[in-house]
Amino acid sequence: MNVLVLDSQRIHIESLSRGLMIRGHEVLSASDGKKALDHLLNEDAIIDLIITDHAMVLSDGRELVDHLERSGRRPPVIMMTATGKQSGALNPLRRVCGLFLEKPFSIEELLKAMEDCMRPQRPSELRN
Repeated sequence: MNVLVLDSQRIHIESLSRGLMIRGHEVLSASDGKKALDHLLNEDAIIDLIITDHAMVLSDGRELVDHLERSGRRPPVIMMTATGKQSGALNPLRRVCGLFLEKPFSIEELLKAMEDCMRPQRPSELRN
């Protein structure tokens, strides 16, 4: 799977990228939403899944998701957050994000979330 990892902390990008590559995934990375958009706008880039942090300094995960929604490009998105899964601020993003993953998490939890996010949903499972 081709995965775009987006986080403002270089150590998080390196850790996630290493864990995903060891398990056979191709990884592109970006430290802010503007750099992630460059990857997404590259016609040659194949991105099957986006893993993005919610809060970043330049163009955060929410702005990236909003751009994806406007552009019609809709790879599944896993939003990483330290604010908690039940945060009211995240409610508007639930219609676009496949899953929310609360930090800290293990690589095994991430791989399970990726599997769940990529699984075709039955109509009863679709989120509003």
